[in-house]
Amino acid sequence: MRALGDDVDPSLGANAPGPQVATADGGVVVGDANAELVDADAPATWKGPFTEYGRYGEPTGAQYVRCSGCGVEVLEGETEHATHRDGCDGVVEVGR
Repeated sequence: MRALGDDVDPSLGANAPGPQVATADGGVVVGDANAELVDADAPATWKGPFTEYGRYGEPTGAQYVRCSGCGVEVLEGETEHATHRDGCDGVVEVGR
């Protein structure tokens, strides 16, 4: 029986600059200056605001924010009404 990774070329990614992370398919992901580092243990925060666009791609005039933990989106200023997805503890609101 072959072990997982026996067929992966050990020199794969050897010439890639910077930090390297092995991926499930045997490739290598290399971070760059524009990469967003994600800390899985960091508490969720609201990202944004982002411009909301309507059905035909026109801005609606509203703004929304997105939970970094589960991705749920809610209109800016209405975050206390957000229902977070399973497994997300939600965002700890300042002053609450």
